[in-house]
Amino acid sequence: MTTFPFTIQTPTSVLFEGAVEAARLKTDLGRMEILPNHATLVGTLLYSKVYARHDGKEEVFEVRHGTVTVEEDGTATVLALEAQKVDDMTVKTMEDYLVYLSELLANPDEFNDYQKQFLEEQRQALEEGIADKQ
Repeated sequence: MTTFPFTIQTPTSVLFEGAVEAARLKTDLGRMEILPNHATLVGTLLYSKVYARHDGKEEVFEVRHGTVTVEEDGTATVLALEAQKVDDMTVKTMEDYLVYLSELLANPDEFNDYQKQFLEEQRQALEEGIADKQ
């Protein structure tokens, strides 16, 4: 199967680096899937699960505050302020981010309707994730 180089990186570590068949994520403009030979792009991530499919398995990461780029050579990179492998997340880290989202949603005039919907969806996803882990 055709693959492309994919990296998920924070300022302090590289969480994933390798060849993948596909990567799925959600930018501030909507959900997307990156496949081999994808068009170049730059997108913004506020909060997204990032799915990296490789070697017959899928790894899942939670990414907060970052960008995704696909270069002309097909290399895709997620640069994030914060990111964790979902299997490594704790209820505490999820609750901390839920507090941050609640603070953002307390000032709805700072966002357009789409951004408010995106933040609300992320809040709901976090609440469900916390419930699943408890």
